Amino acid sequence: MAKISELPAASALTGAEIIPLVQGSTTVRTTASALLASAPAVEATVSNDVLKVSNTGSGIDSTLRNVGDGNGDTAPLQLSTESVMLPEGAVFPYGDSTRFTDGRCGILIPYYIYPNNPYTDVTVARLLNLIRQYRSINVIVVVNPDSGPGAVWDGNIAAFIRLIRAAGGKVAAYVSTAYALRPEGEVYADINAWLTLYADTPPDCIFFDEQPWDVTVGSIDVVALYKRYNDYCHARGLFPNIGNPGTNQRGEHFATRTADIIVVHENSTWPDESAMLGNFIGGHVDYKYTLRAALVYGQSSITTASIRTLAKYVQYLYVTEDVLSPNPWDSLSVHLEQLFAILAMPEEVVLPSYTVSTLPSASPAARLIFVSNGTSNKRLAVSDGTNWRFPDGAVVS
Repeated sequence: MAKISELPAASALTGAEIIPLVQGSTTVRTTASALLASAPAVEATVSNDVLKVSNTGSGIDSTLRNVGDGNGDTAPLQLSTESVMLPEGAVFPYGDSTRFTDGRCGILIPYYIYPNNPYTDVTVARLLNLIRQYRSINVIVVVNPDSGPGAVWDGNIAAFIRLIRAAGGKVAAYVSTAYALRPEGEVYADINAWLTLYADTPPDCIFFDEQPWDVTVGSIDVVALYKRYNDYCHARGLFPNIGNPGTNQRGEHFATRTADIIVVHENSTWPDESAMLGNFIGGHVDYKYTLRAALVYGQSSITTASIRTLAKYVQYLYVTEDVLSPNPWDSLSVHLEQLFAILAMPEEVVLPSYTVSTLPSASPAARLIFVSNGTSNKRLAVSDGTNWRFPDGAVVS
């Protein structure tokens, strides 16, 4: 047996070296070149967010070929000792915006305001400043130049999309669906128009307005229809797509993922907490909050408590003072600075509470507790590894 120091360099190997190979309970001899020659080529496909590699032979070739992107196109998958990468085409998550965010509640802004020269527009500047300042808050801005993409390219819209994305936000492109009554081909045409007209500054996702609450409209299978819309967007790299019924959507839409995020409230009334929970027959209580959003207009003020309560049940929200007529989304909310600040603020820290006679062990050090009957109105105590001490250094006793 050779010592490690006596092993030949890898570059000196010819492929004819003998290799012991255990098959079941039998040890046989073969060569490196014979193993490579017998390894079958592997076909791999991407289905939703899962890379599926089929292999029915005795080994896997070092090169996986014909990796599909789910849209009829293929590209070689390169393997190395350091990384695995797809040179072309991206693999997108499916139906769960947690994979787009860290789960923290973000802001969904229907920006139905024309950005007249976005580089000097004061409203645009205000929005961009907040997105840049609060980097921990995920922001999706819905652009809607003409109840959809419009017939021609608009330089101001292109610049607005570019600026939002550069600041760290995402852009959703508005597409009307007329509560499933718009011809399916027209919906696809609008999606394609967004991607064609704004090919140099494409949106990140689609905002499907007027999604029905019903699962059928006449002879139309609404759930299957909007699932096709969502899949069509995914195949073109658009995610997370948003469906807007404007009301508390039925569970079938969540189960089938007719959109990656569904607006379950769009109204001037503040959403009821029990309704947001979705714990009703045919409701959405079984599905993650990351699939939901809420839009509230006509609010003269907001509070930290109300925003945090709503944020328990949705992934995205937005609140404005603007009113329904003519359009609640044609101005930027006066509450926006406050809304960013509330969502960026950490939750209140609740310390464990003890009395002087029920103090826990002071080890390990650097822990905080609340002492409910501390002397001289002293309540906060920190452990030093041996004792609990009040802020003035006195031992809790």
